[in-house]
Amino acid sequence: MSLDSDHGGEISPSREETPASPLMQLSERRPPKLKVGIVGGGIAGLYAALLLQNQGHLVRIFEGTDRVGGRIHTHYFSQEDNQYFEAGAMRIPDSEFHGITFDLIRYIQLLKLPKPLPPDLSLKLIDYILAAPGNFIFINGQKPPEIAVSDITPSTLNWPDIPAEYNKAASVLMMDAIGRLIDGLKQNFEQGFKDLLQYDQFSFRYYLLTTMRYPSSVIDFLETVLSQTNQFSLSVPELVLQNMDFNTKHWYTIDKGMSRLPNAMAYLLGRECITYGARVTGIYVSETTKKVGVEAFGSVTRLRLLKISS
Repeated sequence: MSLDSDHGGEISPSREETPASPLMQLSERRPPKLKVGIVGGGIAGLYAALLLQNQGHLVRIFEGTDRVGGRIHTHYFSQEDNQYFEAGAMRIPDSEFHGITFDLIRYIQLLKLPKPLPPDLSLKLIDYILAAPGNFIFINGQKPPEIAVSDITPSTLNWPDIPAEYNKAASVLMMDAIGRLIDGLKQNFEQGFKDLLQYDQFSFRYYLLTTMRYPSSVIDFLETVLSQTNQFSLSVPELVLQNMDFNTKHWYTIDKGMSRLPNAMAYLLGRECITYGARVTGIYVSETTKKVGVEAFGSVTRLRLLKISS
Protein backbone atom coordinates (compact mmCIF):
# COMPACT_ATOMS: atom_id res chain seq x y z
CA MET A 1 0.00 0.00 0.00
CA SER A 2 1.43 3.36 -0.93
CA LEU A 3 0.31 6.94 -1.30
CA ASP A 4 1.09 9.52 -3.93
CA SER A 5 4.18 11.64 -3.49
CA ASP A 6 2.55 14.56 -1.72
CA HIS A 7 0.63 12.23 0.63
CA GLY A 8 -2.67 13.81 -0.27
CA GLY A 9 -4.45 10.67 0.82
CA GLU A 10 -5.26 9.03 -2.52
CA ILE A 11 -4.59 5.30 -2.54
CA SER A 12 -2.17 4.07 -5.20
CA PRO A 13 -3.55 2.64 -8.49
CA SER A 14 -2.32 -0.83 -7.57
CA ARG A 15 -4.72 -0.97 -4.61
CA GLU A 16 -7.53 0.55 -6.69
CA GLU A 17 -7.20 -2.29 -9.18
CA THR A 18 -7.33 -5.05 -6.59
CA PRO A 19 -9.62 -3.97 -3.75
CA ALA A 20 -9.73 -6.38 -0.84
CA SER A 21 -12.52 -4.87 1.22
CA PRO A 22 -16.01 -6.38 1.06
CA LEU A 23 -17.27 -2.81 0.73
CA MET A 24 -15.40 -2.60 -2.57
CA GLN A 25 -16.78 -5.91 -3.84
CA LEU A 26 -20.50 -5.53 -3.20
CA SER A 27 -22.73 -7.68 -5.38
CA GLU A 28 -25.41 -6.13 -7.54
CA ARG A 29 -27.89 -8.57 -6.03
CA ARG A 30 -30.15 -7.16 -3.34
CA PRO A 31 -31.77 -9.78 -1.10
CA PRO A 32 -35.07 -9.07 0.65
CA LYS A 33 -34.79 -6.34 3.26
CA LEU A 34 -34.19 -7.37 6.85
CA LYS A 35 -34.27 -5.30 10.00
CA VAL A 36 -30.94 -5.73 11.74
CA GLY A 37 -29.91 -4.45 15.16
CA ILE A 38 -26.21 -3.95 15.92
CA VAL A 39 -24.92 -3.61 19.46
CA GLY A 40 -22.16 -1.03 19.64
CA GLY A 41 -21.10 1.82 17.38
CA GLY A 42 -17.41 1.07 17.34
CA ILE A 43 -15.55 0.61 14.08
CA ALA A 44 -16.72 -3.02 13.75
CA GLY A 45 -20.37 -2.13 14.30
CA LEU A 46 -20.20 0.75 11.85
CA TYR A 47 -18.47 -1.39 9.23
CA ALA A 48 -21.06 -4.17 9.58
CA ALA A 49 -23.85 -1.60 9.34
CA LEU A 50 -22.43 -0.13 6.11
CA LEU A 51 -22.14 -3.59 4.57
CA LEU A 52 -25.73 -4.47 5.47
CA GLN A 53 -27.16 -1.12 4.44
CA ASN A 54 -25.42 -1.34 1.06
CA GLN A 55 -27.20 -4.64 0.54
CA GLY A 56 -30.57 -3.00 1.12
CA HIS A 57 -31.17 -3.95 4.75
CA LEU A 58 -32.49 -1.65 7.45
CA VAL A 59 -29.98 -1.26 10.25
CA ARG A 60 -30.10 0.27 13.70
CA ILE A 61 -27.01 0.67 15.89
CA PHE A 62 -27.48 0.78 19.66
CA GLU A 63 -24.57 2.78 21.09
CA GLY A 64 -24.16 3.10 24.85
CA THR A 65 -22.36 6.45 24.79
CA ASP A 66 -22.97 9.81 23.13
CA ARG A 67 -20.53 9.22 20.27
CA VAL A 68 -19.45 6.58 17.74
CA GLY A 69 -15.98 5.17 17.26
CA GLY A 70 -15.36 3.04 20.35
CA ARG A 71 -11.60 2.95 20.88
CA ILE A 72 -11.12 5.50 18.12
CA HIS A 73 -11.50 8.78 19.99
CA THR A 74 -9.89 12.09 19.11
CA HIS A 75 -10.05 14.72 21.85
CA TYR A 76 -10.13 18.27 20.50
CA PHE A 77 -8.87 20.98 22.85
CA SER A 78 -10.21 23.79 20.67
CA GLN A 79 -11.27 24.59 17.10
CA GLU A 80 -7.76 25.75 16.21
CA ASP A 81 -5.75 23.64 13.77
CA ASN A 82 -3.86 20.69 15.26
CA GLN A 83 -5.14 21.29 18.81
CA TYR A 84 -6.08 17.66 19.49
CA PHE A 85 -4.70 14.38 20.70
CA GLU A 86 -5.64 10.76 20.08
CA ALA A 87 -7.08 9.16 23.20
CA GLY A 88 -7.40 5.81 21.41
CA ALA A 89 -6.25 4.33 18.11
CA MET A 90 -3.82 6.84 16.64
CA ARG A 91 -1.98 5.25 13.69
CA ILE A 92 -2.30 2.67 10.94
CA PRO A 93 0.67 0.47 10.03
CA ASP A 94 1.25 -0.08 6.32
CA SER A 95 0.88 -3.83 6.65
CA GLU A 96 -1.06 -6.58 4.93
CA PHE A 97 -3.23 -7.06 8.01
CA HIS A 98 -4.53 -3.48 7.74
CA GLY A 99 -5.34 -3.59 4.04
CA ILE A 100 -9.05 -3.65 4.80
CA THR A 101 -8.68 -0.39 6.75
CA PHE A 102 -7.04 1.39 3.82
CA ASP A 103 -9.73 0.01 1.48
CA LEU A 104 -12.44 1.38 3.79
CA ILE A 105 -10.82 4.82 3.70
CA ARG A 106 -10.56 4.69 -0.09
CA TYR A 107 -14.19 3.59 -0.35
CA ILE A 108 -15.27 6.69 1.58
CA GLN A 109 -12.91 8.92 -0.41
CA LEU A 110 -14.18 7.72 -3.79
CA LEU A 111 -17.86 7.29 -2.95
CA LYS A 112 -20.11 9.27 -5.28
CA LEU A 113 -22.62 11.19 -3.17
CA PRO A 114 -25.31 13.74 -4.16
CA LYS A 115 -23.18 16.21 -2.25
CA PRO A 116 -19.63 15.76 -0.85
CA LEU A 117 -18.90 14.90 2.77
CA PRO A 118 -18.85 17.93 5.06
CA PRO A 119 -15.33 19.41 5.25
CA ASP A 120 -14.91 18.27 8.85
CA LEU A 121 -15.48 14.64 7.76
CA SER A 122 -13.18 14.46 4.75
CA LEU A 123 -10.45 11.82 5.05
CA LYS A 124 -6.84 12.49 4.18
CA LEU A 125 -4.03 10.10 5.06
CA ILE A 126 -0.77 11.65 6.21
CA ASP A 127 2.50 10.17 7.42
CA TYR A 128 2.71 9.19 11.09
CA ILE A 129 6.23 9.67 12.43
CA LEU A 130 6.83 6.79 14.84
CA ALA A 131 10.48 7.60 15.46
CA ALA A 132 13.01 10.13 14.26
CA PRO A 133 16.80 10.48 14.42
CA GLY A 134 16.46 13.17 17.08
CA ASN A 135 14.77 10.82 19.56
CA PHE A 136 16.81 10.01 22.63
CA ILE A 137 16.52 7.74 25.64
CA PHE A 138 17.20 8.62 29.27
CA ILE A 139 17.14 5.75 31.79
CA ASN A 140 18.55 5.57 35.32
CA GLY A 141 20.49 8.78 34.78
CA GLN A 142 22.04 7.43 31.59
CA LYS A 143 21.71 9.14 28.23
CA PRO A 144 23.40 6.98 25.59
CA PRO A 145 24.77 8.35 22.30
CA GLU A 146 22.23 9.24 19.62
CA ILE A 147 21.58 5.77 18.29
CA ALA A 148 18.35 3.95 17.52
CA VAL A 149 16.59 2.67 20.62
CA SER A 150 16.54 -0.84 19.17
CA ASP A 151 20.36 -0.79 18.89
CA ILE A 152 20.97 0.01 22.55
CA THR A 153 22.85 -2.67 24.50
CA PRO A 154 22.89 -3.24 28.28
CA SER A 155 26.48 -1.95 28.47
CA THR A 156 25.41 1.30 26.75
CA LEU A 157 23.25 2.03 29.80
CA ASN A 158 25.62 0.45 32.35
CA TRP A 159 22.78 -1.96 33.16
CA PRO A 160 23.80 -4.09 36.16
CA ASP A 161 23.99 -7.89 36.43
CA ILE A 162 23.92 -8.67 32.72
CA PRO A 163 25.89 -11.82 31.74
CA ALA A 164 28.35 -11.13 28.93
CA GLU A 165 26.54 -13.37 26.43
CA TYR A 166 23.45 -11.15 26.70
CA ASN A 167 25.22 -7.87 25.97
CA LYS A 168 23.49 -7.57 22.61
CA ALA A 169 21.31 -4.95 20.97
CA ALA A 170 17.80 -4.91 22.42
CA SER A 171 16.26 -5.76 19.04
CA VAL A 172 18.58 -8.79 18.67
CA LEU A 173 17.63 -10.13 22.10
CA MET A 174 13.95 -9.69 21.24
CA MET A 175 14.20 -11.41 17.87
CA ASP A 176 16.18 -14.27 19.43
CA ALA A 177 13.11 -14.81 21.62
CA ILE A 178 10.26 -14.39 19.13
CA GLY A 179 11.80 -14.54 15.67
CA ARG A 180 10.78 -18.15 15.03
CA LEU A 181 7.18 -17.39 16.07
CA ILE A 182 7.02 -14.42 13.70
CA ASP A 183 8.55 -16.46 10.87
CA GLY A 184 5.88 -19.13 11.40
CA LEU A 185 3.10 -16.53 11.12
CA LYS A 186 4.60 -15.10 7.93
CA GLN A 187 4.99 -18.49 6.27
CA ASN A 188 1.54 -19.84 7.16
CA PHE A 189 -0.53 -17.59 9.39
CA GLU A 190 -3.15 -20.21 10.31
CA GLN A 191 -0.61 -22.83 11.37
CA GLY A 192 1.71 -20.22 12.86
CA PHE A 193 -1.11 -18.87 15.01
CA LYS A 194 -1.93 -22.37 16.26
CA ASP A 195 1.72 -22.78 17.23
CA LEU A 196 1.66 -19.39 18.94
CA LEU A 197 -1.41 -20.28 21.00
CA GLN A 198 0.50 -22.98 22.85
CA TYR A 199 1.96 -20.05 24.83
CA ASP A 200 -1.39 -18.30 25.31
CA GLN A 201 -1.39 -19.04 29.04
CA PHE A 202 2.10 -17.59 29.46
CA SER A 203 2.84 -13.98 30.24
CA PHE A 204 5.65 -12.75 28.04
CA ARG A 205 7.89 -12.39 31.10
CA TYR A 206 7.25 -16.01 32.10
CA TYR A 207 7.99 -17.13 28.52
CA LEU A 208 11.34 -15.31 28.55
CA LEU A 209 12.19 -16.77 31.97
CA THR A 210 11.22 -20.39 31.34
CA THR A 211 11.40 -21.00 27.60
CA MET A 212 14.22 -18.64 26.66
CA ARG A 213 16.01 -18.87 30.04
CA TYR A 214 16.68 -15.14 30.03
CA PRO A 215 17.89 -13.76 33.40
CA SER A 216 15.52 -11.34 35.12
CA SER A 217 17.97 -8.49 34.60
CA VAL A 218 17.90 -9.04 30.84
CA ILE A 219 14.10 -9.13 30.82
CA ASP A 220 13.96 -5.89 32.81
CA PHE A 221 16.36 -4.29 30.31
CA LEU A 222 14.22 -5.38 27.35
CA GLU A 223 10.94 -4.27 28.89
CA THR A 224 12.38 -0.86 29.80
CA VAL A 225 14.04 -0.14 26.45
CA LEU A 226 11.58 -1.68 23.98
CA SER A 227 8.30 -1.52 25.84
CA GLN A 228 6.85 -0.01 29.00
CA THR A 229 6.34 -0.88 32.65
CA ASN A 230 4.38 -4.14 33.14
CA GLN A 231 3.93 -4.62 29.37
CA PHE A 232 5.58 -8.03 29.65
CA SER A 233 2.65 -9.13 31.83
CA LEU A 234 0.65 -9.43 28.61
CA SER A 235 0.35 -12.80 26.88
CA VAL A 236 2.91 -14.13 24.43
CA PRO A 237 0.52 -13.96 21.41
CA GLU A 238 -0.29 -10.32 22.16
CA LEU A 239 3.37 -9.29 22.39
CA VAL A 240 4.31 -11.23 19.24
CA LEU A 241 1.52 -9.69 17.16
CA GLN A 242 2.31 -6.28 18.63
CA ASN A 243 5.93 -6.66 17.56
CA MET A 244 4.86 -7.62 14.05
CA ASP A 245 2.90 -4.38 13.81
CA PHE A 246 5.61 -2.18 15.29
CA ASN A 247 8.24 -3.62 12.98
CA THR A 248 6.32 -2.01 10.13
CA LYS A 249 8.47 0.73 8.61
CA HIS A 250 5.75 3.07 7.30
CA TRP A 251 2.78 4.36 9.27
CA TYR A 252 -0.15 6.65 8.51
CA THR A 253 -2.79 8.56 10.39
CA ILE A 254 -5.81 10.64 9.41
CA ASP A 255 -5.23 14.36 9.15
CA LYS A 256 -7.13 16.35 11.78
CA GLY A 257 -7.99 13.29 13.86
CA MET A 258 -8.75 9.59 13.60
CA SER A 259 -12.33 10.22 14.78
CA ARG A 260 -13.06 11.52 11.30
CA LEU A 261 -13.23 7.91 10.09
CA PRO A 262 -16.08 6.66 12.36
CA ASN A 263 -17.84 10.02 12.11
CA ALA A 264 -17.78 9.83 8.31
CA MET A 265 -19.14 6.27 8.47
CA ALA A 266 -21.96 7.42 10.77
CA TYR A 267 -22.76 10.24 8.33
CA LEU A 268 -23.00 7.78 5.45
CA LEU A 269 -25.27 5.48 7.45
CA GLY A 270 -27.53 8.33 8.48
CA ARG A 271 -27.85 9.64 12.01
CA GLU A 272 -31.37 8.19 12.20
CA CYS A 273 -29.80 4.72 12.10
CA ILE A 274 -27.95 5.22 15.39
CA THR A 275 -29.52 5.32 18.84
CA TYR A 276 -27.15 6.97 21.32
CA GLY A 277 -27.23 6.45 25.07
CA ALA A 278 -28.62 2.94 24.61
CA ARG A 279 -26.40 0.56 26.58
CA VAL A 280 -27.81 -2.86 25.71
CA THR A 281 -28.43 -5.03 28.76
CA GLY A 282 -30.44 -7.86 27.17
CA ILE A 283 -31.77 -9.40 23.97
CA TYR A 284 -34.78 -11.68 23.99
CA VAL A 285 -37.42 -13.26 21.75
CA SER A 286 -41.08 -12.65 22.50
CA GLU A 287 -43.05 -15.92 22.49
CA THR A 288 -46.26 -14.13 21.54
CA THR A 289 -45.17 -11.57 18.92
CA LYS A 290 -42.16 -13.51 17.60
CA LYS A 291 -40.10 -10.34 17.64
CA VAL A 292 -36.66 -9.67 18.98
CA GLY A 293 -36.66 -7.32 21.93
CA VAL A 294 -33.63 -5.24 22.84
CA GLU A 295 -33.37 -4.07 26.42
CA ALA A 296 -31.12 -1.07 26.79
CA PHE A 297 -30.30 1.36 29.54
CA GLY A 298 -32.14 4.51 28.50
CA SER A 299 -34.33 3.00 25.75
CA VAL A 300 -36.22 -0.14 24.70
CA THR A 301 -36.65 -0.88 20.99
CA ARG A 302 -38.20 -3.90 19.30
CA LEU A 303 -36.93 -5.39 16.05
CA ARG A 304 -38.51 -8.03 13.85
CA LEU A 305 -37.02 -11.46 14.43
CA LEU A 306 -34.92 -12.46 11.42
CA LYS A 307 -35.40 -16.22 11.80
CA ILE A 308 -37.45 -18.34 14.16
CA SER A 309 -36.32 -21.87 14.82
CA SER A 310 -39.10 -24.47 14.99
